Amino acid sequence: MFIEMKGIAKDFGKTTVLSDIDLTVQSGELLALLGPSGSGKTTLLRMIAGLEWPTNGKISFQGRDVTNISAKDRKIGFVFQHYALFNHMTVAKNIAYGLRVKKKQERMNKKDIAKKVQELLALVKLEGYDDRYPSQLSGGQKQRVALARALAIEPSVLLLDEPFGALDAQVRKELRHWLRTLHKQTGVTTVFVTHDQEEALDVADQVVVMKDGQIIQTGSPVDIYESPNSPFMYKFLGGANEFKGTATAAGVNIGHATWPIDNNSITAVGDNMIGFARSHEMELSKEKVTNDQLEVCISSIHPVGPLIFIEAIHQNGEQEKIEVQLSKQIFDEMDIKVGDRMYARPQRLGVFIEDFII
Repeated sequence: MFIEMKGIAKDFGKTTVLSDIDLTVQSGELLALLGPSGSGKTTLLRMIAGLEWPTNGKISFQGRDVTNISAKDRKIGFVFQHYALFNHMTVAKNIAYGLRVKKKQERMNKKDIAKKVQELLALVKLEGYDDRYPSQLSGGQKQRVALARALAIEPSVLLLDEPFGALDAQVRKELRHWLRTLHKQTGVTTVFVTHDQEEALDVADQVVVMKDGQIIQTGSPVDIYESPNSPFMYKFLGGANEFKGTATAAGVNIGHATWPIDNNSITAVGDNMIGFARSHEMELSKEKVTNDQLEVCISSIHPVGPLIFIEAIHQNGEQEKIEVQLSKQIFDEMDIKVGDRMYARPQRLGVFIEDFII
């Protein structure tokens, strides 16, 4: 199912929660709506479902205008964060619910419904759980039942609102892998809402990042991570060091180092600039051999399994902290200790003028 949203706006009273949204979801795509709380992503999802109406704009499914069509006529499967299972019903009856309440002329017979339920139980890896009740299931199992129930009606679009938000980290990771596999098997156009950057980058074919009711950036997980288009994107995706500097003919001057950058980032020599480099993209050296190395002092070292997280201080008018992530092997080879004077440089630097609007 191909979904297109044009010029979507939504006001609740005097409060604007969505503004001039254009969004396309390709048929068979798994798309993530990613953003901080209050960015408007759940409201947008509910509009696709027909649970909210836009103040302005148009929503189309496969070229058909569904803007004013009710949720029950859109053939949508919706999975909520807290499962919304019927506690008095068994797993089998929960999954079959959408099939049993169809109009008589559209309803399967009992034998076909039972067969469909068994197929879905196999699909979500819950064979043999037919007669259990929700209270007898783990959180991950409940979420899989909720997904099976949504898939039972063979929806044209599957919508998931923070589907793994109530689960612990390990279960979330397992279910992310399972959802990717499930999507490949079913091919259902799927849109899910999350505020978890890792979840979106791990699961989705396309990621739409939202902030304050607007779309900030759209692209594949690789595009979003490798080419953030604003300071907000670097900060939101996390793990980025921020450097303040001044544009020069050679690049950007930060402290006593000059880092070469794309000239398109500079509007004029003397511009105040902000640069971003992720912690794993920072290099450390014990000797200064080039002008793009920034002198730092190692202030803390924190091993986490195979990775070493290092904090260092550099002077740029005032003391500023940077973070460096090294593998344990490289760390051991360099024999780094707290208090060492070293030299840091980024392998890659994203640069923006200081008054960048996003």
